Amino acid sequence: MPDLERFSRIRQGLSAVMQHAGETAVWRQYVSASAALAQYGLGSANTYVSRTITGLFAPLRPQEVMQPGGFYQAGDLRCTCFEPISTRDEFLFEGSRYQAITTPVTVSLFGSAAHTTILRRA
Repeated sequence: MPDLERFSRIRQGLSAVMQHAGETAVWRQYVSASAALAQYGLGSANTYVSRTITGLFAPLRPQEVMQPGGFYQAGDLRCTCFEPISTRDEFLFEGSRYQAITTPVTVSLFGSAAHTTILRRA
């Protein structure tokens, strides 16, 4: 039989983390490309749906930035949230636009499935 009290404590911990440590951002989810002529200023080439989400945003650790080849750059952010992010999605966070550069990795956050991806300033 599942321990409902334990599950309740886990869920309360997750709620507290997202409420007190989470930050809001506008998630621009890529929907599709249109047949517009964006290079001539006629329409937009990409279509997005915007909504506000709460996530955990943090700069990358120095060990991750100083990798051979320099794949990650200083200024990249790690975003952990409950929405699965694709590599064409964008975020408006603290007045800057970021684009997801990695596919999401599913992680366990207080027993719930969350998704972590790397964002680069666009």
